Amino acid sequence: MKVFYKIVLSSLLLLLFGCKPITISQNPQNRSSQSIDLGSIGIDKNTILNKSFIYKGFPIYDEPLRLSVTFIDFTKHTYKKFRASKTVQASKLKVNYVDSLEVKPKYFSFRISDVVGLIKTLNSDNNINTKDMLEVNSNLGVVTNVLIAYSEEITKKINDANAVFLVQNGFNQYGFQLNTNETQEVIPINQGVVFDYKLSKCCWQESSKHELIIADLVDEGAKCPYKTFKSPKYIKEEEKDYLKF
Repeated sequence: MKVFYKIVLSSLLLLLFGCKPITISQNPQNRSSQSIDLGSIGIDKNTILNKSFIYKGFPIYDEPLRLSVTFIDFTKHTYKKFRASKTVQASKLKVNYVDSLEVKPKYFSFRISDVVGLIKTLNSDNNINTKDMLEVNSNLGVVTNVLIAYSEEITKKINDANAVFLVQNGFNQYGFQLNTNETQEVIPINQGVVFDYKLSKCCWQESSKHELIIADLVDEGAKCPYKTFKSPKYIKEEEKDYLKF
């Protein structure tokens, strides 16, 4: 009997954690978008029933960042996550998913592939306030990957593009720049439904000028490369130890 109850409890927990909708807490800058922007700064707040993202900052992207784009079939799991997030984001986007049909609707994975360009942007003078905020709070992360569904019309435009870039699209707004052989078009992120995302954490290092800089970005839970640290305080502690000698 105990085994039966354990199985039931495990199944309930899987349902609760597997299909949590994403809610977004806005920062004081009054964003109207209910979508999570690729390239923004924030923090995760997870509960049993909800996955919450709290916006903390919006770097200025003066230069486009190249993206890696993957077109993926919906599964039962991802479709449930999409439906839950669509309700929270009050979107009218329709996705007709039938598990028994061989041909499934699809969604996109957008990932920042130009990590060098992203690090350069975060270290730039234009983003000094954002960098200071990341230095103070090592729990913050950069959204470097989003799963998003778009309408059939926009989906076709994305698939027809030769290259896709993350670009600034207004004050604290980002978009996907679609480059073809002859044209460029920017698609706002919030025209789709973001139903999952990944954060990357900063790895810090002291420069030759003895300034703290972001040296790398790693996935949550991953270790920073040799001689870099997730918290700048460890660099300062190393420096104190060195001065003692």
